[in-house]
Amino acid sequence: CTIPDSANSGVTAIAGGGQHTIALKGGVVLVWGWNVNGFYNPPASAQSGVSAIAAGSGHNIALKNGEVLAWGNNNFGECNVPAFAKSGVTAIAGGGNHTIALKDGAVLAWGWNWEGQCTIPDSAKSGVTQIAGGGQHTIALKAGAVLAWGYNNPYGQCTVPASAQSG
Repeated sequence: CTIPDSANSGVTAIAGGGQHTIALKGGVVLVWGWNVNGFYNPPASAQSGVSAIAAGSGHNIALKNGEVLAWGNNNFGECNVPAFAKSGVTAIAGGGNHTIALKDGAVLAWGWNWEGQCTIPDSAKSGVTQIAGGGQHTIALKAGAVLAWGYNNPYGQCTVPASAQSG
């Protein structure tokens, strides 16, 4: 993996996508790796003022002034940011082919929902403090307990063990 010179210092955040890397430096998004059809080139809106980044399998996500920005492979609508995610968002995460955001303690998700990873359970609609995404599942932290939904078989990635259900 060849890291561009621009990412050799001053980087404040990193994320890994399916076959690419994304970094944040001085509010500017940097992306390198497999760049099929230029999908991963950051848009002009991601060239200043970005506060957080995330990556999905084939797409990138940035947070700028509470607004979610997304670009890259959009086969499942993972880059079609809905109106409710254009303000007030405090955290972002990427799943395989879905995008996850946190707004007012509620989880928001869009993109590929074949396994229910974008169907938010009632328990994740308030009080959530952190979010993450897996290939086909979504994860949230609420009051010290892990919540997970989406694809669960045959590996059990959404079956939260008792030790992660509190504290």
